[in-house]
Amino acid sequence: EAWCLIWLATDYTATYASVLNMLLISYDRWLMISYPIEHRSPCHEKRTLILAWGAWAVASLFFPIIIIWPFAADERTPKWDCYESFSEHAGFNAIYMILTFIAPFAILSYFNIKIYIQIHKRSKAKKAAATRHVLVAEEDATATSTNPHPQGNPPPAVDPPLCDTLTPVDRANPTPKSVQHLTP
Repeated sequence: EAWCLIWLATDYTATYASVLNMLLISYDRWLMISYPIEHRSPCHEKRTLILAWGAWAVASLFFPIIIIWPFAADERTPKWDCYESFSEHAGFNAIYMILTFIAPFAILSYFNIKIYIQIHKRSKAKKAAATRHVLVAEEDATATSTNPHPQGNPPPAVDPPLCDTLTPVDRANPTPKSVQHLTP
């Protein structure tokens, strides 16, 4: 009976830790897409490690519940059967379903939708920037062919892509000023 309880507790703990780690991966991807410069900081690595350990700590809360439940509720399983005795309790099952399926599904959906929206915005901006560059190139070609002195008519100013506004120093050591214009 003891091995059965340890097996069940380990199974529930590892399963829930996997669910929480999937949530952390989605959160990390959202940060990477939404805040690329801040995401690369050493502080982010430390925070990620703390969150991963936290996921296992939260998941390990199932371990004592599963071990203690049969004794507290006086619901021990038959000697050769290995299943959780609380599976017949609707209240526990409802809470367990919310914690391990419904809430994680909602959170994963939220992060994936946010990632999709962010990528969609970037692709629209990239297409718009490419269109502007093509139009400027066509205007330059027209101006050069009709104007014998193209240096007299400089091409219209075009906003550079967002990432090109950073100097190599800013990319290596982002300051609050250089980071500020990149956040949505």
